[in-house]
Amino acid sequence: MRNFLYGITALAGLCGQAALALDLAFEGNFALTQHESAAFASQNLPTGPYAAGRLEFQTVDAPLARSAYRIDAGGAQNTFGMISALRAQITAAGFDVAFECADDHCGGFDFRYALNLLPEPDMHVDLGDFRYLLAQRGGGAAQETVALVVSRSPKYGFVHVTRMGASALPDPKLTEATKSPVVAQPALIAALSRGQPVVLPDVAFASGKPDLTLGATPSLSALGQWLQANPDRAITLIGHTDTSGSAAANMALSQARARALRDWLTAQFGVDPARIFTVGRGADAPLADNATAQGRAQNRRIEVALR
Repeated sequence: MRNFLYGITALAGLCGQAALALDLAFEGNFALTQHESAAFASQNLPTGPYAAGRLEFQTVDAPLARSAYRIDAGGAQNTFGMISALRAQITAAGFDVAFECADDHCGGFDFRYALNLLPEPDMHVDLGDFRYLLAQRGGGAAQETVALVVSRSPKYGFVHVTRMGASALPDPKLTEATKSPVVAQPALIAALSRGQPVVLPDVAFASGKPDLTLGATPSLSALGQWLQANPDRAITLIGHTDTSGSAAANMALSQARARALRDWLTAQFGVDPARIFTVGRGADAPLADNATAQGRAQNRRIEVALR
């Protein structure tokens, strides 16, 4: 995983009016473990603790986006610190906190299992150490709602973000903490839609190995979310190698790299593997000079094309 500044940016329009931006950020090594969205959904979001056999909740009918993130120990504080940092950003964006609680004060087991969360292992909840926050801004058809759940395991922190309303319409955007340029994801998808093969520039391989060096990279997140949103489309993943090793070994290695990425997309985004074809080209189509280490690294790549 890489060190990223994580952001969810809401820039959607509703009835021709642009929604105010919402950015939630934290630093640390993280992975987007799951994301799903719907143009319209109904959710029961708790507005009070589970007590005396009852749970207070508000039913929200609106566009929906749910995302789960895993943060390694270096970037994840205790759950109080995690929720405090996110709360400060939410209120700064004009949201009002409607309800907040922690583990037993929420209602423990009964409260947690009333929440509609993405499942384990994508979102882990320790029943003895979790926190919940519900915040809203605006009203009527323009109301936006954010519900957060944070928890921990001995090794990781976990954050679940539910967004409803206009801000749920875009997909999450990931940008590097250094603010350096990243792949323009709309351009990547536009090129793919035109039938143009596209290199996934932030997918890396070690020399001679099929294992992906992966976090939740911007291009993979964009590709996975596009596949989720277009269930009738299929793609081909084309693996390439540098010239190290024999031609036969490189052909097998390039095929293994394409399959490794197919397996990752299937596991992370729930994409039917029958929609993802794989091809190995070996070292037959270099992008750069194989005489240099930098050139060889560029040639170890995956391209994606529509079928």
